[in-house]
Amino acid sequence: HTGAIQLHRDPGIIDYASLVKPEGQKNTIELLFDQPRDQRALWHTMTTLREVGGDTSEVKSQFVVIDGKRYLAGVVYLPSLDWFELTLLDLEEVIPVSSFAAMMLLFTLILLIAILLVHLALRKLVLTPVAALDNAMLKVKSGDLRPADLPSGSGEIGRLINHFSDMADAIRNHTEELETRVKDRTQALNELTKLDPLTGLLNRRGMNLQLTQEIDRSHRQQNTFGIIWLDLDHFKTINDSFGHAVGDRALVNVAGLLKAGIRPYDHAARWGGDEFLVLLSPCDETTLQQIGERLRLSIEQARLPEGRKITVSVGSCLAQPGNPLETLLKSADDALYEAKASGRNRMIKAG
Repeated sequence: HTGAIQLHRDPGIIDYASLVKPEGQKNTIELLFDQPRDQRALWHTMTTLREVGGDTSEVKSQFVVIDGKRYLAGVVYLPSLDWFELTLLDLEEVIPVSSFAAMMLLFTLILLIAILLVHLALRKLVLTPVAALDNAMLKVKSGDLRPADLPSGSGEIGRLINHFSDMADAIRNHTEELETRVKDRTQALNELTKLDPLTGLLNRRGMNLQLTQEIDRSHRQQNTFGIIWLDLDHFKTINDSFGHAVGDRALVNVAGLLKAGIRPYDHAARWGGDEFLVLLSPCDETTLQQIGERLRLSIEQARLPEGRKITVSVGSCLAQPGNPLETLLKSADDALYEAKASGRNRMIKAG
């Protein structure tokens, strides 16, 4: 109970004469421990066991450090001898770390492989399809409605991709349909801006576009085209005598006669008021004269719904390649003025 060492595998530290030695010369358990706190803790354990008495089944244990190694110390009190049995267990021998190193390495390797396989599966089945779906959504949001190259996917992800593809197709089809409608409506409105609402013929804007195109074509192909300018004789008298409704019907009748009297590829326009303009292309001197006279004669022979007769004065010119539009219109207008000055209901060709 004094702590003197009586049995040990190292005979050099056994205290064989502990009973007769003075206290300071005994080989006690302090020789075994590196740290004072382990010594104090062990003395406290021994004191506690001795005070308890003769229950040899009670074992106290604690961790201690001896020669830099960690041991598990078990202490039992032997009352018959008034000794303490101190058993030291080397933890490295009881639980050898080296034997677990290979197992830990193998376990770590298996764990890493499992994590890698899970990551690859997650990437293929979830991350890649979701990333592709997100990119496709951003394209649709930015207005790019072209079909996206999406992976097939499986399970919920696959159904989500299919639903998005169906939705994108529906949006694309609806958008294309709307664009087609807008294009058609715009084209129709554009055509309406070129037409005279009363007669259905080209208006001044529409005829100017045709004349400009014809001048360019004439310059490229070096061919001639004809312009016929018609003005209703005494139209103001018709409006004053019978009203504007009758005057409008007269304009509509004349427009119908012009459309019937020209070729399918020629153009007729209401130039303004009671004036009409006809574009003949291609055209030569003979064609210009024949069609101009035919138009004048068909109007002369027609009758208004009220039975009133109406005539037109006609001025014409044959355009040569390179002639400016202003020059051509002035030539036809001068010829028309001459026809009116000569008694009306006649055709004059610009010289």
